[in-house]
Amino acid sequence: MISIQLHEFAERTLDAGAISYEDFLHLAREILPDGPATREEADVLIALDRTVAPVHEGWSNWFIATLTDFCVWKARPTGRVEEQAAQWLVTSLSCGEGPTENACRLALDIVREAQWSHDALMRFALANRHRHQRAATVIPAPAPVETRTQALEAAL
Repeated sequence: MISIQLHEFAERTLDAGAISYEDFLHLAREILPDGPATREEADVLIALDRTVAPVHEGWSNWFIATLTDFCVWKARPTGRVEEQAAQWLVTSLSCGEGPTENACRLALDIVREAQWSHDALMRFALANRHRHQRAATVIPAPAPVETRTQALEAAL
C-alpha cells in the first residue's frame, strides 16, 4: 500500500510528464524522507523513473541510493537479496522494453552493496551493465552510489 501523498505525487508528475526540481525536493524531503517502506512504494519510484523525465539531475543518484538502501538494508534478511526479492526487482526493473539507465545502475549498486544476492539479480545486473553507455562509465566497479542523504545534499 502506498501513502495518499505518494499516490497524489505520482498522479501529478505523470500528468505533467516530468519531475521538477520542486517536485523532487518535495518527494525526498516530505513524502519519502526515509525512502520507501514497501515494495509498492518502491514500484511507484521505479515506474516514475521509467515514465517521466526528471528535470533535476539529482534524481538519478537519489533514486539509486534510496532504492539500494530499501532493498539491501530495510528488507529482511538485512544485507541479502533473496530469491523472491531478486525476482521482484528483475521484473520491476525490466518492465516493458527493458531496464532504464537508472534501473541498470540500481541493479549493479544493489549487487555491490548487498552481502549476498540471488543469482537472478546478479545475472540481470551483469547482463545489463552495458545496456546504456552512461551506466558503464558513471559507476566505477568498486565505488557504490553515495548514500541517500549524500545524494539529496548533493542535489541541493
